[in-house]
Amino acid sequence: MDTVDRIKKTMKYLHYLRLLYLIPKFIILECIDLPMMLISYPLAPIIVLFQKDGQLPKWLKWFQPYDNDLYGGNDWKIMHPPPKNQTWWIMTRYLWRNSIGTFSYKVTGVLAKLPILILNGDKKTQNRPYPGHSGILFVICRNSFMFYWVKQWGSSKRCIRLLFGWKLMNLVDTGETKRVQLVVSFNPLIGFSTEP
Repeated sequence: MDTVDRIKKTMKYLHYLRLLYLIPKFIILECIDLPMMLISYPLAPIIVLFQKDGQLPKWLKWFQPYDNDLYGGNDWKIMHPPPKNQTWWIMTRYLWRNSIGTFSYKVTGVLAKLPILILNGDKKTQNRPYPGHSGILFVICRNSFMFYWVKQWGSSKRCIRLLFGWKLMNLVDTGETKRVQLVVSFNPLIGFSTEP
């Protein structure tokens, strides 16, 4: 092994040491995020009553997804097309599915800083959109990390998915620096795209 290879290998191990800082940071921020999320579930049916044209008032914005109104994102609108997606029940379910999105983005989220220091695993890992792909992906950036695991149940349209850290998939896919949302998500039976 030549000197350059030794330096690269040493640097890789030093990047893993960054987790000694990132994991406590994640735990502290999750201790802030989790109570807010737990509060949001029983309040969601009431919060929806304050919406106007799918938008929550400024004082309730933390409960709304930062990138969509209460009518939902693209996949949600496919499953619940208008005007069905504008009913109290469907908006409540959308808030349960996407609780405290703005809070997790603006308060406990971070501006993901390049470069990507460690990228181990399969970049194709995803349960949606088509094609779903079983795999593991672990990413470390300067100020954030992400662990993502998807495993399809046989040949079914269901999988087990574990995602925690910060949502760095966009950074991995595009290399675009942007603010990323804190996430802890475990679902043993989430949908898995097997058809376009």
